[in-house]
Amino acid sequence: MIRFLSVLWAGFLYGSTLVFFNLLNATEATILGGDPYNFSPAMCGLAYLSPTLFSVFFFFIAGTLSDFLKVHIAKKRNGSSIPEDRLWVLMVYMILGFLASIGWGVGAYYGAHWMALVISMGVLGGLNVFGCTSACTYCSDTYHELDTEAMVVVIVIRNIMSFAASYGLTDWVLNMGYKNAFISSGCILFFCNSTFLIMRIPGPYWRAKTRYSYWKLVEFDRDTFYGSD
Repeated sequence: MIRFLSVLWAGFLYGSTLVFFNLLNATEATILGGDPYNFSPAMCGLAYLSPTLFSVFFFFIAGTLSDFLKVHIAKKRNGSSIPEDRLWVLMVYMILGFLASIGWGVGAYYGAHWMALVISMGVLGGLNVFGCTSACTYCSDTYHELDTEAMVVVIVIRNIMSFAASYGLTDWVLNMGYKNAFISSGCILFFCNSTFLIMRIPGPYWRAKTRYSYWKLVEFDRDTFYGSD
Protein backbone atom coordinates (compact mmCIF):
# COMPACT_ATOMS: atom_id res chain seq x y z
CA MET A 1 0.00 0.00 0.00
CA ILE A 2 3.00 2.29 0.24
CA ARG A 3 2.80 2.93 -3.51
CA PHE A 4 -0.50 4.80 -3.19
CA LEU A 5 -0.34 8.57 -2.78
CA SER A 6 -3.44 8.89 -0.60
CA VAL A 7 -2.03 6.45 1.94
CA LEU A 8 1.30 8.28 2.07
CA TRP A 9 -0.42 11.62 2.54
CA ALA A 10 -2.68 10.25 5.29
CA GLY A 11 0.45 9.05 7.09
CA PHE A 12 2.02 12.48 6.68
CA LEU A 13 -1.07 14.19 8.08
CA TYR A 14 -1.25 11.82 11.04
CA GLY A 15 2.48 12.17 11.70
CA SER A 16 2.51 15.96 11.53
CA THR A 17 -0.44 16.07 13.93
CA LEU A 18 1.53 14.04 16.46
CA VAL A 19 4.66 16.17 15.98
CA PHE A 20 2.81 19.34 16.98
CA PHE A 21 1.50 17.66 20.11
CA ASN A 22 5.02 16.45 20.92
CA LEU A 23 6.24 20.03 20.65
CA LEU A 24 3.55 21.15 23.06
CA ASN A 25 4.40 18.30 25.40
CA ALA A 26 8.13 19.11 25.27
CA THR A 27 7.60 22.70 26.38
CA GLU A 28 4.74 22.39 28.86
CA ALA A 29 6.84 21.78 31.97
CA THR A 30 9.46 24.41 31.13
CA ILE A 31 6.86 27.09 30.40
CA LEU A 32 4.41 26.49 33.22
CA GLY A 33 7.09 25.34 35.65
CA GLY A 34 9.32 28.37 35.03
CA ASP A 35 8.96 32.08 35.69
CA PRO A 36 6.54 33.78 36.03
CA TYR A 37 4.15 30.86 36.57
CA ASN A 38 6.25 28.55 38.74
CA PHE A 39 3.79 25.66 38.64
CA SER A 40 4.68 22.68 40.80
CA PRO A 41 5.10 19.30 39.06
CA ALA A 42 1.64 18.34 40.29
CA MET A 43 0.13 21.52 38.84
CA CYS A 44 1.92 20.94 35.53
CA GLY A 45 0.37 17.51 35.40
CA LEU A 46 -3.04 18.91 36.32
CA ALA A 47 -2.79 21.34 33.40
CA TYR A 48 -3.13 18.35 31.07
CA LEU A 49 -6.79 18.25 32.03
CA SER A 50 -7.21 21.06 29.54
CA PRO A 51 -6.18 19.11 26.40
CA THR A 52 -8.03 16.09 27.78
CA LEU A 53 -11.31 18.01 28.07
CA PHE A 54 -10.85 19.70 24.72
CA SER A 55 -10.08 16.33 23.11
CA VAL A 56 -13.37 14.92 24.43
CA PHE A 57 -15.20 18.01 23.19
CA PHE A 58 -13.62 17.91 19.73
CA PHE A 59 -14.11 14.14 19.55
CA PHE A 60 -17.87 14.59 19.23
CA ILE A 61 -17.48 17.42 16.74
CA ALA A 62 -14.81 16.07 14.37
CA GLY A 63 -16.54 12.89 13.23
CA THR A 64 -20.00 14.45 13.04
CA LEU A 65 -18.76 17.46 11.10
CA SER A 66 -16.76 15.23 8.76
CA ASP A 67 -19.86 13.14 7.94
CA PHE A 68 -22.01 16.25 7.57
CA LEU A 69 -19.60 17.84 5.10
CA LYS A 70 -19.37 14.67 3.03
CA VAL A 71 -23.16 14.36 2.76
CA HIS A 72 -23.68 18.09 2.20
CA ILE A 73 -21.14 18.25 -0.63
CA ALA A 74 -22.56 15.05 -2.18
CA LYS A 75 -26.03 16.61 -2.27
CA LYS A 76 -24.65 19.60 -4.16
CA ARG A 77 -23.08 17.21 -6.69
CA ASN A 78 -26.29 15.23 -7.22
CA GLY A 79 -25.08 12.36 -5.04
CA SER A 80 -21.49 12.24 -6.28
CA SER A 81 -18.84 12.14 -3.57
CA ILE A 82 -15.09 11.65 -3.27
CA PRO A 83 -13.04 10.85 -0.14
CA GLU A 84 -11.42 14.30 -0.25
CA ASP A 85 -14.78 15.88 0.63
CA ARG A 86 -14.25 14.92 4.27
CA LEU A 87 -10.99 16.85 4.43
CA TRP A 88 -12.67 20.25 4.57
CA VAL A 89 -12.96 19.60 8.29
CA LEU A 90 -9.23 20.35 8.49
CA MET A 91 -10.08 24.03 8.06
CA VAL A 92 -10.97 24.01 11.76
CA TYR A 93 -7.57 22.57 12.65
CA MET A 94 -5.74 24.98 10.33
CA ILE A 95 -7.24 28.13 11.80
CA LEU A 96 -7.66 27.23 15.47
CA GLY A 97 -4.36 25.33 15.55
CA PHE A 98 -2.48 28.33 14.19
CA LEU A 99 -4.10 30.66 16.73
CA ALA A 100 -3.52 28.24 19.62
CA SER A 101 0.17 27.90 18.69
CA ILE A 102 0.53 31.67 18.76
CA GLY A 103 -1.36 31.85 22.05
CA TRP A 104 0.89 29.23 23.66
CA GLY A 105 4.29 30.43 22.44
CA VAL A 106 3.77 34.18 22.24
CA GLY A 107 1.75 34.13 25.45
CA ALA A 108 4.61 32.40 27.26
CA TYR A 109 7.13 34.85 25.79
CA TYR A 110 5.23 37.88 27.07
CA GLY A 111 4.15 36.29 30.36
CA ALA A 112 0.41 36.21 29.66
CA HIS A 113 -2.00 35.04 32.35
CA TRP A 114 -1.67 31.32 33.01
CA MET A 115 -5.31 30.73 32.09
CA ALA A 116 -4.65 31.95 28.54
CA LEU A 117 -1.80 29.46 28.24
CA VAL A 118 -3.80 26.57 29.66
CA ILE A 119 -6.66 27.27 27.24
CA SER A 120 -4.24 27.54 24.30
CA MET A 121 -2.63 24.30 25.42
CA GLY A 122 -6.04 22.62 25.58
CA VAL A 123 -7.14 23.80 22.16
CA LEU A 124 -3.83 22.88 20.51
CA GLY A 125 -3.79 19.45 22.13
CA GLY A 126 -7.47 18.76 21.57
CA LEU A 127 -7.33 19.67 17.90
CA ASN A 128 -5.23 16.56 17.32
CA VAL A 129 -8.56 14.76 17.08
CA PHE A 130 -9.25 16.53 13.78
CA GLY A 131 -5.93 15.46 12.30
CA CYS A 132 -6.24 11.86 13.46
CA THR A 133 -9.88 11.56 12.41
CA SER A 134 -9.24 13.06 8.98
CA ALA A 135 -6.23 10.83 8.30
CA CYS A 136 -7.98 7.61 9.34
CA THR A 137 -11.34 8.27 7.66
CA TYR A 138 -9.67 9.46 4.46
CA CYS A 139 -7.50 6.36 4.31
CA SER A 140 -10.49 4.10 4.99
CA ASP A 141 -12.74 5.85 2.47
CA THR A 142 -10.09 5.80 -0.23
CA TYR A 143 -9.11 2.13 -0.02
CA HIS A 144 -11.97 0.56 1.89
CA GLU A 145 -11.26 -3.02 0.84
CA LEU A 146 -7.68 -2.85 2.14
CA ASP A 147 -8.10 -0.28 4.89
CA THR A 148 -6.34 -2.45 7.48
CA GLU A 149 -3.25 -2.83 5.32
CA ALA A 150 -3.32 0.87 4.46
CA MET A 151 -3.55 1.86 8.12
CA VAL A 152 -0.41 -0.16 8.84
CA VAL A 153 1.50 2.08 6.41
CA VAL A 154 -0.12 5.19 7.90
CA ILE A 155 0.90 4.20 11.43
CA VAL A 156 4.47 3.40 10.37
CA ILE A 157 4.83 6.83 8.74
CA ARG A 158 3.27 8.48 11.79
CA ASN A 159 5.66 6.76 14.18
CA ILE A 160 8.73 7.55 12.06
CA MET A 161 7.82 11.24 11.90
CA SER A 162 7.10 11.43 15.61
CA PHE A 163 10.30 9.60 16.54
CA ALA A 164 12.51 11.64 14.19
CA ALA A 165 11.06 15.02 15.17
CA SER A 166 11.50 14.33 18.88
CA TYR A 167 15.27 14.69 18.50
CA GLY A 168 15.03 18.28 17.28
CA LEU A 169 12.09 19.80 19.13
CA THR A 170 13.99 20.92 22.23
CA ASP A 171 16.83 22.47 20.21
CA TRP A 172 14.29 24.18 17.99
CA VAL A 173 12.69 25.96 20.94
CA LEU A 174 15.99 26.71 22.69
CA ASN A 175 17.56 28.24 19.59
CA MET A 176 14.58 30.28 18.45
CA GLY A 177 12.86 31.06 21.74
CA TYR A 178 9.20 30.49 22.58
CA LYS A 179 7.88 33.35 20.48
CA ASN A 180 9.61 32.58 17.18
CA ALA A 181 9.46 28.82 17.62
CA PHE A 182 5.70 28.73 18.02
CA ILE A 183 5.03 31.36 15.37
CA SER A 184 6.95 29.16 12.95
CA SER A 185 5.23 26.08 14.37
CA GLY A 186 1.83 27.65 13.78
CA CYS A 187 2.77 28.48 10.18
CA ILE A 188 4.03 24.94 9.58
CA LEU A 189 0.85 23.52 11.13
CA PHE A 190 -1.22 25.72 8.84
CA PHE A 191 0.77 24.62 5.79
CA CYS A 192 0.69 20.90 6.63
CA ASN A 193 -3.08 20.90 7.01
CA SER A 194 -3.63 23.11 3.98
CA THR A 195 -2.09 20.40 1.79
CA PHE A 196 -5.55 18.81 1.72
CA LEU A 197 -6.44 21.52 -0.81
CA ILE A 198 -3.65 20.23 -3.04
CA MET A 199 -4.71 16.61 -2.51
CA ARG A 200 -8.10 17.33 -4.03
CA ILE A 201 -6.42 17.32 -7.47
CA PRO A 202 -3.79 14.52 -7.45
CA GLY A 203 -5.81 12.32 -5.05
CA PRO A 204 -8.57 11.33 -7.51
CA TYR A 205 -6.09 11.34 -10.41
CA TRP A 206 -3.72 8.84 -8.81
CA ARG A 207 -6.57 6.65 -7.61
CA ALA A 208 -7.77 6.38 -11.19
CA LYS A 209 -4.23 5.80 -12.46
CA THR A 210 -3.48 3.04 -9.94
CA ARG A 211 -6.92 1.40 -9.84
CA TYR A 212 -5.75 -1.73 -11.65
CA SER A 213 -2.85 -2.21 -9.25
CA TYR A 214 -5.19 -1.69 -6.33
CA TRP A 215 -7.78 -4.24 -7.46
CA LYS A 216 -5.04 -6.76 -8.14
CA LEU A 217 -4.00 -6.35 -4.51
CA VAL A 218 -7.61 -6.80 -3.42
CA GLU A 219 -7.91 -10.02 -5.44
CA PHE A 220 -4.61 -11.28 -4.08
CA ASP A 221 -5.72 -10.50 -0.54
CA ARG A 222 -9.03 -12.31 -0.99
CA ASP A 223 -7.39 -15.34 -2.61
CA THR A 224 -4.78 -15.51 0.14
CA PHE A 225 -7.11 -15.28 3.12
CA TYR A 226 -10.40 -16.62 1.78
CA GLY A 227 -9.29 -18.86 -1.05
CA SER A 228 -10.31 -18.72 -4.68
CA ASP A 229 -13.50 -20.30 -6.01
